[in-house]
Amino acid sequence: MKSKKISILALLIGISITILVREYNLSNQLIKNPVFNGSTMGTTYTIKIIDEITPENYEEINTWITNTLYNYNIQMSTWLKESEISKFNKSTSLEKYKINSQFFYIVDKALKIAKISNGYYDPTIQPLYDLWGFGSGSTDNQINNFPSSKKISNTLNKIGYEKLHIGMEKYDSYDFKHPYMQKKEPAITLNLGGIAKGGAASDIVYILSGNKWIDIYESYDDKLIQDSKNYSYYELLNNFNFKNIYVDIGGDVQVLGFNQDGLPWKIGIQTPSSSLFDVSSLYGIINITNGSLATSGNYFNYKEKDNQKYAHILDPKTGMSIKSDIVSVSVYNPNGAYADGFATAIYAMGIKKGLQMVESLPDTEAMIIIQNRDGSFLDYFSSQFITKTNYKKINYQD
Repeated sequence: MKSKKISILALLIGISITILVREYNLSNQLIKNPVFNGSTMGTTYTIKIIDEITPENYEEINTWITNTLYNYNIQMSTWLKESEISKFNKSTSLEKYKINSQFFYIVDKALKIAKISNGYYDPTIQPLYDLWGFGSGSTDNQINNFPSSKKISNTLNKIGYEKLHIGMEKYDSYDFKHPYMQKKEPAITLNLGGIAKGGAASDIVYILSGNKWIDIYESYDDKLIQDSKNYSYYELLNNFNFKNIYVDIGGDVQVLGFNQDGLPWKIGIQTPSSSLFDVSSLYGIINITNGSLATSGNYFNYKEKDNQKYAHILDPKTGMSIKSDIVSVSVYNPNGAYADGFATAIYAMGIKKGLQMVESLPDTEAMIIIQNRDGSFLDYFSSQFITKTNYKKINYQD
């Protein structure tokens, strides 16, 4: 009987050891070049890391990515009624409105882009989007019809990036500071859809790489940005330090390092007339190891009247939908929010003013595609776009 008990005990010990070994082996199996996919901000995202990680690391990173993008959405989406930006937009208070560091980070860049572009990009343009039927607050009547000149003129009074102030204020005895926004006029509202995806892409690369991005436009408020860091958010649990990363959020792409073949990351620029889902129809490809590419165009989101297309990209100065032979603007910049915002600004500015602005900016390059009357395309480049991005055009036309 005693011998039988010993045998059973030995068997149980053996099974336990086998299970432990199996679990150890499973937990130590490495995932090579992991990919993370999902939906956010009304679009999809793909994130690639060229490295080997454990399943536990994969779950941690995936959870962090999901939470990070959720935070961006719940703070900056005007399509969510309970988002932070929607609450701010509904408020008519002129008091300071506290926001967190992510929100501050994006609004700060939006105001910089607005100032640099002389208001051709303006984050307070939400009332115009609604009026034209492109916004989250558009009525059925606005969606199905076109605004009158009088309504456009009246709406322009509600727009102006100079009417929004941001800053930091001390909120406890330890000298911690909290970021805030403040309206100078009650009717001012925000729309950050033009740069939030690019900003999020840069943010993700910044954290996963373990390095601080050098922001070439931080000048008067370097201290504000540093004070606003929420370190519980900015530090991923295991302090990863990946060297090769690719992030694509709805076509706003940020990369670092090299792809799985040890080559620079390839980012496609879509043919303006092609379908949104026709990934095979590329106009050109850039090859970069660091930085962001964002493209603005009028070929997917527009209204049509009397055979005339009215693009969703609006001129903050006139309130009008922009009528232009420009069909695509692609901007390369170290930071995705700037690439996004400057692409929108250039579209509104036109070729001459747009390229002049780009030439005045450090580490910023642009490519503008126009469509001729015969349907053919013509390219315009800033002086270093081809060199800095290793751009290669694809011969898409017969």
